[in-house]
Amino acid sequence: MNTKKLNKKWSEVIKYLFKGRCHVCKQPGTDAHHLIKRNCNGLKFKWHCLNGVWVCRKCHQTIENYSHKQIVNMVSSIPIIYSWYKANYDNKKSHVLSEEAIYDLLKYVLKYGAPYEDR
Repeated sequence: MNTKKLNKKWSEVIKYLFKGRCHVCKQPGTDAHHLIKRNCNGLKFKWHCLNGVWVCRKCHQTIENYSHKQIVNMVSSIPIIYSWYKANYDNKKSHVLSEEAIYDLLKYVLKYGAPYEDR
């Protein structure tokens, strides 16, 4: 599969996970935004399903200039993405979730439902 098709599929997955709504303003979204930049560490993070949020065009322009701290604050409401982002941004060694992160995700899903569902 070529890069263009992979980018499109990745965007479709992110859109589905966020139910088509902007993570920032909750309006209908238009774009998938990479939390860890696409060109960072080769292809390791580029199409990882936890390396993205669905946003509208206006919010996408705003978050393009976010600092690491602002990204952390933005994703802190989604425990599974927050855990993955924090672990990988800091060490950029592995895109695999730790056992603790998987356990936390399972507890979260059992208590609240899927990570991207509205409460």
